[in-house]
Amino acid sequence: MGQGKGFEGIRIQALFGLNEEPFRANGAFFSGGGRQALLDELRHQVHFSERLLVLTGERGVGKTRLVRELIQREKDTLTILTLDADSTNQTQSMARTLCAQMARQRLGHRSQPEAETADAFLELAARQYEQGMRTLIVVDNAQQLSDEALKWLLVSIILPGHEHVGALLAGGSELVAILQRLPEPLVLAHVRQVLVQPLSQEDTRNYLEFRLSQAGWTGKPALTNEMVSKIHESSRGLPGRIAKLAPTILAGGTARSSQRAGLPGGRLIAGLALGVAIGAIAYVVWRYTDVQSANEEGSGYASQQTRAPDAERRAIEVPVEPLAATTRGPQEQDDATKSVQSGPDSDAQRRSDDSVALPPPQEAASEEVQTPSGEGRDPERPSLVQKGVADEVVPAAEPADPPDLGAVSQPEPRPEPGSPEWIRAQAPETVAIQLTGSVSRASAEAFAKKWASLGEVYVVRTQWKEKDWYVVLTGRYANKAQAREALKSLPGELKDAGAWIRTFASVQAALKE
Repeated sequence: MGQGKGFEGIRIQALFGLNEEPFRANGAFFSGGGRQALLDELRHQVHFSERLLVLTGERGVGKTRLVRELIQREKDTLTILTLDADSTNQTQSMARTLCAQMARQRLGHRSQPEAETADAFLELAARQYEQGMRTLIVVDNAQQLSDEALKWLLVSIILPGHEHVGALLAGGSELVAILQRLPEPLVLAHVRQVLVQPLSQEDTRNYLEFRLSQAGWTGKPALTNEMVSKIHESSRGLPGRIAKLAPTILAGGTARSSQRAGLPGGRLIAGLALGVAIGAIAYVVWRYTDVQSANEEGSGYASQQTRAPDAERRAIEVPVEPLAATTRGPQEQDDATKSVQSGPDSDAQRRSDDSVALPPPQEAASEEVQTPSGEGRDPERPSLVQKGVADEVVPAAEPADPPDLGAVSQPEPRPEPGSPEWIRAQAPETVAIQLTGSVSRASAEAFAKKWASLGEVYVVRTQWKEKDWYVVLTGRYANKAQAREALKSLPGELKDAGAWIRTFASVQAALKE
């Protein structure tokens, strides 16, 4: 089986022009199919959540790849301890392994610690937290843990609510069954489950293209819909199964496409199509020559038929002399000019002139007619018509010396919620609810937009371990009791995602300067 897989790998490299195996286990992280959002959520939870994180999904869905990527990105900001579920399936061995790893990894101790209990481990973790490093316990294939070991992690490590320790378990459906055997209140209050979903057919195509491109694929030969559909159906969208099945299906599909392109029948069809095209061109040339001959024979009659309309047009198209060249007296030309310039404004002016013809009061006439210089003009009234220039509207003049009404103070713009100024303006004892956090501003803003219906939802740029960390907050409460009541009313999805309360003092301390 291994040789067959190797052969298919070599074959697909030759067919697609690749320089390496595209579906190797240590390939680049695929961020599509919701994987990037899951990774961002896990990175937030391992820093701040005080609950046991359980990453579940079908076998081959990509849990181990997510855990490996998480460790790679957080290894410099967390003290990460990895446990083998097979060798640490008993509470005593688990406590001993944790204490030994902590002493060896961060504190420089080569010998075993004096105590190998949960309390001894928590003391070491607290000491490490004082130096700015939270401790994360990671167990892959955690479905192999016994009920006793899982309960020990919950009761001894997670339940006390130590902010300096977190735990992440990754496992299949069997892990969910183990959790269901534990007391329900314990699980609901202290376990946060994260489910990894299979890829859709579109995500499967994106995954294949990503893997091939990483190996040097330039887009040729193209992935057909038939190939993608067959791979998706056979693998059920599980990346682990895609990596096993794709080489064989892609190699077979590419070979069949090449064979179809080289079949004799294909060349025959192409020859027939070329013959039809040549025949069509010959027919068009023949018809054009025939029509051209007919036109030459009837040219005399056509010329006679075309001259008559030309003569009629010359008889009809009598040149019209421009208006300006028409002989008129000076007064007539002036009237004509006014007529040409007439429009809505001039009609209104004529109506105005007719009204002026009536004997108006002397006082009103002096207000209507003003001198160009503006002498005697009332500054409160706009200029209507400039005397001596017909039909020209003069814009209203600005008052030369506007009255001094005193300095009018403009209200200062309020800081935008979530901005550093707005955060610093809040009372330190005020409490907010943190919905999530992310290393990506775009992800945090998209999350805030999704839950904008909650009311006041805002993104704050903070700093964690000298790196940007964008948190999404909602609400402002006078104390933690009010915030806890508001937390209970949040949608279940947000509560399950690990929403928690924090004071503005902690947010202000974490602001990015």
